[in-house]
Amino acid sequence: MQSLMSRSRRHGDPDGGVKTGTTCNDRGPAPIDRAHLARYTLGDGALEREILELFLGHLPNIIRDLGLAETERDWHMAAHALKGSARAVGAWRLAQAAEAAERLGGANDREAADAAIARVAEASVEVSTHVAGLIAGL
Repeated sequence: MQSLMSRSRRHGDPDGGVKTGTTCNDRGPAPIDRAHLARYTLGDGALEREILELFLGHLPNIIRDLGLAETERDWHMAAHALKGSARAVGAWRLAQAAEAAERLGGANDREAADAAIARVAEASVEVSTHVAGLIAGL
């Protein structure tokens, strides 16, 4: 997955902006940019499924680490890991929430950290629900 994260930065969304991706009803961009993900899987549904399953399995651990961060370094590492993982699969809104948390600095301002975690959690629920549906269809 590390190589995907590196490629995401080079070819995906280096500035953290929301990609248009595939739309999801009338709510704007879908939680996962399938076109972005397809570039790395060459349209291989089995590989997409595997990558998305790895992402879903890793997501709760990263968010947990963010919530447990006691130092600025721990906070930064967790937020940065989340941002990279989200970018790798084309989860642009989640990546933006993680990037905002990363810029925040985190652990020293508990109120701001809790608000950032809430935004990350909200975006991750949206992504997780969407990814579960995608996996079922792959």
